Amino acid sequence: TVIISQSSMAVQDFGLAVLTFSGNIQIWHITVFALIFGSASAVEITARQSMLIELAGREALPSAIALQTTVFNVGRVLGPLMASWLLTSTGTEGSVFLANGVSFIFVIIGLIFARTQYKVMRENNEPKSMGVEFKEGLSYIRKNSLVSTIILMAALLGVFGMPLLQQIPALARDVLTTITDTETVIAERTSLLYAAQGIGALIAALMAAALSSSRKKGQRVFLGQIAFIIPLIALGYVTRLNISALLLLVMGWGTVTQLVAMNTLIQLKVPNELRGRVFSIYLWALQGVAPFGSLLIGWLAQTWGVPLAALVGGIVSLITI
Repeated sequence: TVIISQSSMAVQDFGLAVLTFSGNIQIWHITVFALIFGSASAVEITARQSMLIELAGREALPSAIALQTTVFNVGRVLGPLMASWLLTSTGTEGSVFLANGVSFIFVIIGLIFARTQYKVMRENNEPKSMGVEFKEGLSYIRKNSLVSTIILMAALLGVFGMPLLQQIPALARDVLTTITDTETVIAERTSLLYAAQGIGALIAALMAAALSSSRKKGQRVFLGQIAFIIPLIALGYVTRLNISALLLLVMGWGTVTQLVAMNTLIQLKVPNELRGRVFSIYLWALQGVAPFGSLLIGWLAQTWGVPLAALVGGIVSLITI
């Protein structure tokens, strides 16, 4: 499932590259490819996260999640820097799409050789319909207060938190503008802000790996929320690049700190036979509602400006703690 989903995402990137290089790229192309990418990601992330415990085992799972997050956030630091270099050296976004498409090939090769040595075989119970199995997952969530609370927190983060990180390009172009701005300067400023966020996320991932044996995951969820929300509110009042980068660094740390803790809690608490279903609902709460949050935050940013959108999102998130 993961290999097929990764292949679909690779095709999407190669398609964007071809259309961009040919000069035929249009908004509806981007919309269709975004639909393909989103659909493939929804399946791929659920399957990959459910497979993680089968690769590492229950005892090593906290360390595996932390290390996975570390690698991911190294990419978040290097990715924008590489994208900025490709944009400035080639002058076209097609080179970025092409490079990203090629990167999927190496992931797929790695997955071919992966072995789930800790996989727990499912008992030969009577087959159930998809609807019945889905209801079993919902029933478990309703009865487990810890898991249901984490999913609610993820939904609030998906609506009011994550979409604000998508406004970094608008922040770089419209809020932190200077009289000497050119497209190259704006692209470099955007990459710097993304890199700052990625550095904060990487620090959090490394700390999570070092503290993987700690049992205070609930406290880390709360601390991560505070570290995300307070700088978010402050971002609405800042017009200097260095301070904005610092705030995004702290936000990156807070985001990963709470996500790693929430991920680990769900993976360890949910029974093997329900993990895929429960995790899919958790990911839907975190990422599935994000497009609706993006519409709301995007409308606020376009109508009232990025600072007010950040302020509103931060205050709502703070109230819901």
